[in-house]
Amino acid sequence: MGGNLSTLGFAVAILVLSLFASGKQYDRGDARRKTFLTSVCICIVGNICAFFSYVLDGKAPDLIIMILNLVPILTVDLITAAFAYYIRALINEEMAFPYAYANVVSITCAIDMVIVTIMSLTGQVFTVQNGYYIPGPHESMQGLVCLFCLVYLFVIVVVKRDCLGDQSLYAVVLIMVIPNLSTVFERMSTVRVEYTLPSIALAQLGLFLLVQNGVLEESKVREQLLAEMAMFDALTGLQNRRAYDLQKNNMDPDMNVGVIFCDLNGLKATNDMYGHEAGDKLILEFVDVLRQNFRANDMYRIGGDEFVLLVKTIEEPLFAAKVDRMYNELSSRNNLAAMGFCYGKGANLQEMINKAEQDMYEDKRVFYA
Repeated sequence: MGGNLSTLGFAVAILVLSLFASGKQYDRGDARRKTFLTSVCICIVGNICAFFSYVLDGKAPDLIIMILNLVPILTVDLITAAFAYYIRALINEEMAFPYAYANVVSITCAIDMVIVTIMSLTGQVFTVQNGYYIPGPHESMQGLVCLFCLVYLFVIVVVKRDCLGDQSLYAVVLIMVIPNLSTVFERMSTVRVEYTLPSIALAQLGLFLLVQNGVLEESKVREQLLAEMAMFDALTGLQNRRAYDLQKNNMDPDMNVGVIFCDLNGLKATNDMYGHEAGDKLILEFVDVLRQNFRANDMYRIGGDEFVLLVKTIEEPLFAAKVDRMYNELSSRNNLAAMGFCYGKGANLQEMINKAEQDMYEDKRVFYA
């Protein structure tokens, strides 16, 4: 009995860990996550009931022992049905896969639950006398319907293996094989030992580590990529207006900052006369000048033809020299852009930006004069 209790306790611990990890990490709308969490929750309930069925055997009223022994049997059907929907969600991520295949399993398991309940209440699967569990003549028949359902699902998995990938395929087969092997050992055992539900818990942990955890990694990469895309301009690769506003609001007030405000000259005319492809080339030519003189993480494209540089932690003489070199480079390229600049502390950043912008407009006025 002690081995049963420790095994069931271990199973519950595994399931709670998987439930906690999965619950924190996945989007609420993910069908795969929902079915996985459903099966884990069902398995937790089944293992807890099995745990107390051993603890209270011979110590509780017959009805309580009946319920505690019946629930774990029924949870195997529920887990099998949830697993069918999990496989459907897994395949559906790669290609449209109808619910009908999973519905066949869930309906079959529902019918089996009704039959098993009736057989248990009539003493065919087990009986309870004076608070003690007593195996019935057909106890060994429980789980056979679930076994047939798993064979059916295995055929689906094999047919659709190209949609799953090797890692998912191995994990799905794992959750099919481990519980069934454990059931065989349980049937062969000369004493009452609970292997099925703990083995399902172990298989679900394997499924989490091999498949669901892979979803997490993909999700993290996808979220990181989307976050980067939200902060960067697609054409130039420079940071965009959103990143610019974020930097302005979080600038260290004691930091030395050089501000440069630039606006391309003739971009609209180039777009109108030669098309946007020519305009894009003009923008990229200007960005090339910026990159030759300043760090990319200090540059922001805040509009179609407007660029701002917030050059952090730079001494004023070096900043002035870089501005001079950049101004000469722009002049040599037919005054590619108008620019204004200012230098000071981060605490005065907005005033510095305003002054640099005013100087840029004055430079542009001279260009068009």
